Amino acid sequence: MQRNTIRLASLLLGASLASSAMAQVANDDCATAIGVNSGVNGPYSNVGSTTSIPAWPCASGANDVWFSCVALSTGTMSVDLCTLASWDTALQVFSGSCGALVSLGCNDDSCSTQSQITNIAITAGATYYIRVGGYAGATGSFSLNVTGPVAASASAASSFAYGVGCYDNSRGFYQRFTDSSFLDLANSAFTLVNLGSSYAMLPSTATYVPPSAAAQVVQCLPDNDEGEATVSLLLPMPYPGGTTSSLTICSNGYVSAAGGNPVNFIPNIGQWNSSAAARWGGWTDYDAFLNPASGQIKFEQVANMVYVSWDGVFHYNRTTPNFFQLQFDNTNGNVNFVWGSMSTIGPAHLVGFAASGGQRDLGNLDISALVPSGFRTSSNDDPPLSLTGGRPVTNTAVNLVTGNVPASATLALGILSFTQYNPGLDLTAFGMPGCRQFVGFDAVNVLLPSAGSATQVINIPNNPGLAGLPFVSQSLAFVPAVNPLGAIASNGVRFTIGTF
Repeated sequence: MQRNTIRLASLLLGASLASSAMAQVANDDCATAIGVNSGVNGPYSNVGSTTSIPAWPCASGANDVWFSCVALSTGTMSVDLCTLASWDTALQVFSGSCGALVSLGCNDDSCSTQSQITNIAITAGATYYIRVGGYAGATGSFSLNVTGPVAASASAASSFAYGVGCYDNSRGFYQRFTDSSFLDLANSAFTLVNLGSSYAMLPSTATYVPPSAAAQVVQCLPDNDEGEATVSLLLPMPYPGGTTSSLTICSNGYVSAAGGNPVNFIPNIGQWNSSAAARWGGWTDYDAFLNPASGQIKFEQVANMVYVSWDGVFHYNRTTPNFFQLQFDNTNGNVNFVWGSMSTIGPAHLVGFAASGGQRDLGNLDISALVPSGFRTSSNDDPPLSLTGGRPVTNTAVNLVTGNVPASATLALGILSFTQYNPGLDLTAFGMPGCRQFVGFDAVNVLLPSAGSATQVINIPNNPGLAGLPFVSQSLAFVPAVNPLGAIASNGVRFTIGTF
């Protein structure tokens, strides 16, 4: 591990800077809350966070992160995530102190599936805490809008990450729709093209193929409400991670390469990401059993094509038919996801592909937005290059740690700047597609990575006059053949020097 002391005399009034290693999610609990100001703050993310105490009183909240602000005068404050997140959020505001918090409000859905709490009475000089989580553990990126006479403490040191490093790899993907009214895939299709060890998601002209009279009606045991059935294939089918001669059909909208996945009616992100066997589908609470008027689940093989259809199947306790079909090409392993007409009144859906043996969670993707330009899974679950750093308190010597450095990396760079780019500059033109530049190149330090990480030590002088001074940092690692330039970039980190 390389330890370097960087002097930035021309940047910080002759002072050097420092920071210390922090947790992967800096503001995972109340004690490490990030200070926010009036206005739109962020972007942030709750991916990788834990569920803190006290227990959420609303939204089945989980996977939360924390923020704080100080009232500059007595009045009211409002907090919201409206249009600032694309996933199902949860929000809670507290007064008091960490360990002795008093809830001032908790909200699940206020503006679509996003949350807001308005007209919170605040007292000048008091500190308030904001907790952002996901409904039933949903995760993703977001910004936070705070209105009212509040600000982050000018004397408190802070450190928070923004943006995402490259490359954030997962062998699978998903999008969870809160209920059927949000499912935007009716009368559309996409194809997963089998690349051998991964998939490319591409637009498709495939259409729903009505099952013929010869199609087999699938009886998912113990019943067609919650159950599964295994069917044999005429030809072995390849897929990323293996080959299968049979498919296991779950009554609730997905197909697996083998048994072992749980059978239930509530689409669960955690279970999807920890699938024992690879699976494809649109998981929801279908019922082809209890209501005799419902359509049926059907299986049919025609030449090299395999069709698994939810042919007019109702949702549980609903009477509107849904037409969803998975089309498997046995010769190459390509899979078409095809939707006909779908009910807009019904339960949650989870759409995607889950790799066998578990996969990294990239958060809730927007499939309809990704399909036109294409999307790829990866052959591995490697995390992106990361940069973490602790709070830069005066009179301390602390670390900036570059993590997830590939073993093939030849060297790394640590960059410090006063210039922040957020959401970042696209580096595709420089031979780094999918990577972004989050900081200016004011000062660069060469690092020699070891055992997947590299550290630079920075000293914060004992000068209270530096309180409130912000700076930003990002790392690069040079990895042969990873892209045309042979380099990957980390997330950015914004620091504010403080006296405590």
